[in-house]
Amino acid sequence: AYFTRVREAVHRHNPDAVLAPVGSFCTERPMFNSLSGWDGRLFTEAEDIQVSETVTHLFRAQPYWTYLPGENAAATNTISKPAMLCIHQACQFGRNAVTPPAKYVYDIMQAACHGGGPTINMIGTFDQEDKKGLEPLRKTYRFLCDNEDCFDGLRLKNRVALVYSQKSNDYDSRDDQTAFSPGDLHGMVTPTICGDEYRGIYEALTHMHIPFDVLHDGFLRDAPLDRYEVMILPGVTCLDEEQAKAVDGFVKRGGRLLVTGALPTKDGEGRECGTRLKCLPFTVEEKKPVDGYVLLQKRELYPSLPDTGLVGIIYDWSVIRPKERLEKQTVDMRRRKGPKNNKPEFCNIAEMTDEYGLYLVENRFAVLPWAIGRLYRNYGIYECPLVLKDLLTAMNLTQDIQTNAPYTVQIIWADAAAGETLALLNTTGFSGKQMLAVIPLEGFRVSVRTKASVAYSRVTHTYYQTRRAETFLEIDIPSLNAYDLIVLEEKKAE
Repeated sequence: AYFTRVREAVHRHNPDAVLAPVGSFCTERPMFNSLSGWDGRLFTEAEDIQVSETVTHLFRAQPYWTYLPGENAAATNTISKPAMLCIHQACQFGRNAVTPPAKYVYDIMQAACHGGGPTINMIGTFDQEDKKGLEPLRKTYRFLCDNEDCFDGLRLKNRVALVYSQKSNDYDSRDDQTAFSPGDLHGMVTPTICGDEYRGIYEALTHMHIPFDVLHDGFLRDAPLDRYEVMILPGVTCLDEEQAKAVDGFVKRGGRLLVTGALPTKDGEGRECGTRLKCLPFTVEEKKPVDGYVLLQKRELYPSLPDTGLVGIIYDWSVIRPKERLEKQTVDMRRRKGPKNNKPEFCNIAEMTDEYGLYLVENRFAVLPWAIGRLYRNYGIYECPLVLKDLLTAMNLTQDIQTNAPYTVQIIWADAAAGETLALLNTTGFSGKQMLAVIPLEGFRVSVRTKASVAYSRVTHTYYQTRRAETFLEIDIPSLNAYDLIVLEEKKAE
């Protein structure tokens, strides 16, 4: 309400002026957002331009969250207002870490390639002792300027919607004592349980080269959900009535729903009230911490894991039971407790339970009531992203990108004024801390579902070797440094 009155006053004084207060759209400080009254939707409604501060603070516990600018740009790309991403306060230690040049370049490009307007909030003048970031900044912004048509009107071409739940982060952070410490600079220690689950799924999709949009829960009620084939609710525990109706309507109209980490059982005020979604006919009997394994017994579901039938688990587990018998239902991932004795003669003895970690109903939904995203985010459990990829395939998600590139190559597929584009961002130099340097890659392939026949690099100013493979265009990428921007064309320019 305050910013709405400020905007009205500004417009009365100068109708051509715009109000652009800086907030945090997707944040790793949920308690700070809650205490500050930074509700994503209300904040956006009260401003003319969405400005999101995308600083990963120095004081946040590792592992470093390297996707923050792209995450915020992707989230604001789905709303109707222009977005600016305030990336860093350059050349200042204290509140924000001094950023390596390679990270400047990566942050600027991931914000731009997801449809945001990257800005640098620089402390001091250009004539200062710390100049290491200035030349990379100049080169990167020159590239953006010279290739403006690749970013003008940019719209991501994604079939998956990943929901960021500010409500779940806000209310869960009040119960999660690790999420906030009053003496720790407004709660910068660690994300909440919901935040870790969401970010683990974000990383898994990125590493498996599955393009996706980020939907802030405040915009679910009027988001264009019908453009998506699959919606993912990662660790979403809170849904208000309008949000629940939006998700149920999406499934009713033929969309598929993937729920991970926990079922939404709380209302918009964080009160327990039973399963919030009519499309999920389950009762949550118990929530408890566990350790042990889930057994992958329906092996045909997991072609990416031919050599293992186990996934190690810890964290919270929801014991769920179907309220009714479901047609075309697949139940798998039976939970087995971990062995209490690791001596050879006892280590294979473990107690089985009657609890299951996967309920899959063809063309409707899949439920994973355990922390698959959180396990990948915090421990890098190898099987988690592969299980996610195979389940999305089982849910008949259209696969638009195929590649043999390593998981450290982020692929962003979009339409812009220049036409259809592929952005390739190289994070191979990222090791959980700041990305200190770019490690070049050589010789990989990217295939994209398109009618185009040629691929032109705006970075190397060359046409790459291509070939048609049914509905896909196979592109040979000879090398990749920090980034590449490829325009897909019907024929070579004269």
